[in-house]
Formats: sequence, structure tokens, C-alpha cells
Amino acid sequence: MALPREAARGLRDIEFGFADAHKEGAEAPGLLFDGFLDDTNLVEQALSGSSFLFLGYKGSGKTAIAERARLLSERDPELFVSAAALDDFSYGDFKSLAGAAGDVESRYPTVWAWVLLLFLVQSLEHDERAAPTPLACTPTHSRG
Repeated sequence: MALPREAARGLRDIEFGFADAHKEGAEAPGLLFDGFLDDTNLVEQALSGSSFLFLGYKGSGKTAIAERARLLSERDPELFVSAAALDDFSYGDFKSLAGAAGDVESRYPTVWAWVLLLFLVQSLEHDERAAPTPLACTPTHSRG
């Protein structure tokens, strides 16, 4: 029994995506919408629940999660996404920021804390809903 023509698809007909999620987000964003398997609902939890920091080995999908969230934010004006990529971050600069005093175990976490704090402040600056509201100043008059 032969399969119908549309069912007899080969591997050439399947879009597997790109090795780089940034490239996939730019050139084939539909794959990050329709072909993204999120069986543990990580993206939804990150977007609507508590704040998340995704850590993992190279190739574990961190950038794909960030790209999917970024693409979702382009569709939804109420959704603000800010993702940090450390591709341009120099390990030499990181090492010099850590300085020479103290042991490695205590120096690097401090530098990471500062890097993440600065990123958070920068992210808040770009979030329109987090923009500070101007304070109303009322002149005071002294009596006497």
C-alpha cells in the first residue's frame, strides 16, 4: 500500500533549524514559534511567573529560550523581554575586574553579582512600565 503523496515526505522536507538561535530568530522565526518544544513550560513560567536566570551548558537551549521570548514580545506590546548575551564579554576584562586580592571562589561571584546588577538596571531603564514617575513638587511657604 502506497502512502499518499503529501504523506510521503523525506528528511529534506523537514526544517531542522539552525545551530545558532540568533540566526534562527532572524531567518526562520516560525521555527521558534511552531517547532520549539517546551515540555516543561519554561518560557511561559519565565514570562508570567517569577524572574528567571537560565544557566546551562553550551548548546542546552538558553539562547533559544531567549529568542523565543524576544519574538513573543514583538507580537505582544505588553510583554517586555530583556536578554543578556555574554558573547561580547571578555574573559580578560572579567578577570581584571575580579582583581588579585582574595581567592577565586570569592572574587568571581562578586564580579558576577555586579555584572548582573548592572544588567538589571540597564534593563529597567528600557522597560516603559518600570520608568520612574515624575514627583510632583509643591512649593512650601514659610510663615513668619
